[in-house]
Amino acid sequence: MTPSIRPATLADVLDIQRLFQDMAVELDLSYPNYTTEYSRDAFTESLVRQLGFQDPTLLCFVAQSAAGIIGFTCTFLVTRTVGAPHRFGMGVWLHVSPAWRQQGIGHSLLRATLDLAQARGITQVEIAAAPSDFRWAKLGWIPYSISYMLPLSEAIQAMDHLRPTEVEEEPPTMLTGFA
Repeated sequence: MTPSIRPATLADVLDIQRLFQDMAVELDLSYPNYTTEYSRDAFTESLVRQLGFQDPTLLCFVAQSAAGIIGFTCTFLVTRTVGAPHRFGMGVWLHVSPAWRQQGIGHSLLRATLDLAQARGITQVEIAAAPSDFRWAKLGWIPYSISYMLPLSEAIQAMDHLRPTEVEEEPPTMLTGFA
C-alpha cells in the first residue's frame, strides 16, 4: 500500500519526534548536535506550538502507511529583512524511515510542501543541508552560501592569530547566525 501524504497535526507530534531523533542519529553531525535531549525537546515544543496554533509559516507534512508515520518534512515560510526575495520557503527537515526509502516518499513530501508554498505566494525556496549532502546540487539546486562555525573562545583565538588587515583582504562576507 502506498503511503498517504497529508498535513501534520498535533496528533502526529510524537511520531515526528521519533523520526526527528532517528534523523539526528543518522546525520551524525558534530555541529549542530541534534541528538541531545534539549534539541529533541526544543524541536518538539516548537512543533507543538506551531501546529497547535496552526501557524501559517510552518508547512509540515507526514507520510502515513498502515504501519504509522514513516516520514515527515518541515519547511518554514520566512520573511527576509534585507535582500530579495523578501518572502521565501526554507526547507529544514526531511526524513523518511530507511525501510521506506527509494519509493518516492521524500519526493511526494517535498512536492506537497512546494505546492502549498506556491499556493501561499512563495516564489523561491531554499534548503538547509548537511555539508556532506550533495543530492540537492545533483537535482539542480544552486548552492548559495556556506556556513562556518567555531566555539566563541576558538573564534577569538583564531582572530588573535590574524594580522589586523587579513580579514579585509578577502572579498566582502555576510555575517549571519549569531546566537
